[in-house]
Amino acid sequence: KTVKQIYKEYGVETKANTVTYTSFVAGLVESGALEVAKTDKVVAYQDPFQLARDLEETEPARVIVNAAAALKEFHLNRAETVWAGNILMAQYSPFIKEVAKRRIFNATTLGIPAIVTASVSEYASLKAVATDVEILSLEDIILG
Repeated sequence: KTVKQIYKEYGVETKANTVTYTSFVAGLVESGALEVAKTDKVVAYQDPFQLARDLEETEPARVIVNAAAALKEFHLNRAETVWAGNILMAQYSPFIKEVAKRRIFNATTLGIPAIVTASVSEYASLKAVATDVEILSLEDIILG
């Protein structure tokens, strides 16, 4: 986000082609440079707030997830995503656990047995309270 968005806001020019991790990996999947084994998992993708809202990037992660699993969508996804927790805030506010539990509740009511996220913070928050939903990182889903 810093290089792609904030630098531009501050007038800092970069000559590098800056891409997010999800865009980079999705490009590898689409080109065939990274082979992902299809599993029988059914998952929902938890859009990270910064990717979906700040950078308006929602599709590259879905390319990755679709290569490995059957993707079902949360009712609130992409730019409408809701937060699934935060590692730092969990240290100061017990409310953050409730945020993660609410997103897990969203998955269970939709019959979705697993949630995949690209956010380390949301992954840790969801994993800390998950009981009846599997929590996966993008790396987990790629590696099978």
